[in-house]
Amino acid sequence: MAFSVVVDLQRCEGHGQCLIEEPGVFGMDDEGYAEVMTESVDELLRTTVEQAVRACPAGAVSISE
Repeated sequence: MAFSVVVDLQRCEGHGQCLIEEPGVFGMDDEGYAEVMTESVDELLRTTVEQAVRACPAGAVSISE
């Protein structure tokens, strides 16, 4: 089963903690803000994506079921 990840660009401050936690899912755009690199995330990555959600100091990353 897969799930989706959302980055709220209104809240993202470009800290990059999500990218550090799970570089297979997150990237940074040309302006230095987080972006999700895949539309559907494999369940095997849930633990590290949850860590990325918790690591975001701006609370901009969330999981969408």
